[in-house]
Amino acid sequence: MLPPTRISGAALLFGAALLFTSGSASSCAGATLFFSQYQDERATFGGFSSGLNKFYQIYNPTDRTINLADEYSIATCANGCSNDDAFEYGYRFKPTAVIAPSGTYTLCNDGLAETAGCDELLKYPRVSYSGNDLLALIWGTDHTRASRKDVVDRIGLFTTDRRVPAWTVCGATSRVVAADVLLTRSAETCCGSGEADGAFAVDWPSGAPCEWTDRKVNGWVRPWARAGNPCGVALTRPPGPPAPPPPPPAPACVDLQCDAGAQCGLCLVAVSHDECRTEWHSDKLLHPCDAVEAGEYCEADGECGTGDIDNCPGRDTGELSGGGDGVGADIYRRRACVGGPLPPWPPPMPPLPPPPPPLPPLRCDDASCDAGPSCGYCLQLVAEKECPRFGPGGASGLRSCDVAAAFELCEGGGECDTDDGADNCRGADTTDPPHNFSWRDRHSDVYRVRPCVGGGGAGAALGGSVRGAAVAVAAVACLLLAHLGLMASLGRPVVCPRCWVSFVRRTLRLDRKQQAPPSIEATSYVAPLRTSQQLGC
Repeated sequence: MLPPTRISGAALLFGAALLFTSGSASSCAGATLFFSQYQDERATFGGFSSGLNKFYQIYNPTDRTINLADEYSIATCANGCSNDDAFEYGYRFKPTAVIAPSGTYTLCNDGLAETAGCDELLKYPRVSYSGNDLLALIWGTDHTRASRKDVVDRIGLFTTDRRVPAWTVCGATSRVVAADVLLTRSAETCCGSGEADGAFAVDWPSGAPCEWTDRKVNGWVRPWARAGNPCGVALTRPPGPPAPPPPPPAPACVDLQCDAGAQCGLCLVAVSHDECRTEWHSDKLLHPCDAVEAGEYCEADGECGTGDIDNCPGRDTGELSGGGDGVGADIYRRRACVGGPLPPWPPPMPPLPPPPPPLPPLRCDDASCDAGPSCGYCLQLVAEKECPRFGPGGASGLRSCDVAAAFELCEGGGECDTDDGADNCRGADTTDPPHNFSWRDRHSDVYRVRPCVGGGGAGAALGGSVRGAAVAVAAVACLLLAHLGLMASLGRPVVCPRCWVSFVRRTLRLDRKQQAPPSIEATSYVAPLRTSQQLGC
């Protein structure tokens, strides 16, 4: 009889390592896809970390290009699974997702600081997990029919224990967890863990070699590659389970009895009390109703026409944030359907009607003209609301109607057939001799000049301006003669350059003031002409 063989502790440890290190070349029945990198970041108060620097990467060790969109999908559970052999959520890769031989495919949260190394950028809840969420790469594209045997590789465990804070990596003694960490797979890996728990097993032997290395969280995707092919010859993926038969075509959403979802092209049905689950007491278990797949449950917060129905026990995060008591969750289930036809476009707007023909020009002899035809004007008495505001002094400051410009207000005094007794505005009539009437009484005859045809019109206005200029020139000439006579009688020099320059400037400025149309709201003030002695000569 052969003597008993003694097996050292190191040999036992090596054998255990081979048993648990399912991704090594010696333990793979054939090369399969596997997770090469996994990163999770937890948000912290104060903005030191956003919690959005999350990504995971898949590596293809086979010798062929693999179509992810048609052959694989992602399945997940949040904070553990409701059933230890079924997934809760899932999603498919984009239609163009493929991995070349010895290539990687990286899926990132769209909040990652640097996204240059990402193949897909996904919003919440696609790449939004914590250290105790199960993440699995599975055969097929329907996570509702998948189970443990369909797993290609995974991060985490199938467990119904929702109290696990984070998955341990290679045993508790390694002090590595799948939270707030970057996990990098060993370059010697050839396949995923499949049905086995792999490095996340609870009974991982202490001190056994680990295929994962923990690193500090990055804001970018670190390249993952290896030299050569440690798996030996080029391996091919073992055949997966047969593809399930195609599901029957989904009915149109408009043909189903739905409680909400029409605004988003979905069919959302409020679940009955019998469908409510005790694990829905945590608001982290269910996603919003606009981010779930067909057959999944969701917790509504007003999106897609959902209401505050409180049909299941649990926490309503929408009420908590809005000031309510937060008791009672609003649970819906999405039914598979296709959106109905789009509503028809509204009929085109009728053509705009043609613009009305222009009004015929006003004639100077029109019935609406109260005066002015003899001067080529149309003068209309203004209404009380158009009257200028005259001060207690009583002077209107308006020019007479025979020299006023078009659209200007003027004071009638009999010229151009105006009525000196119209008295349509408050204030003193400057064309009458001084009187003792109050300035609040109506004694002003105010007209508005309107251009017209059949008379002088603009020519009359131009003539008024010319006449005003002629009057100013005549006044200058008269004052000049008076100045010469005064200087001669006083024995002073006749020529005073400073006086004449000042005198001419003041005269011209006053003439411009007299010709400019006054403001309706203010009273124009016309200063009297000064003599040469008043000017300091």
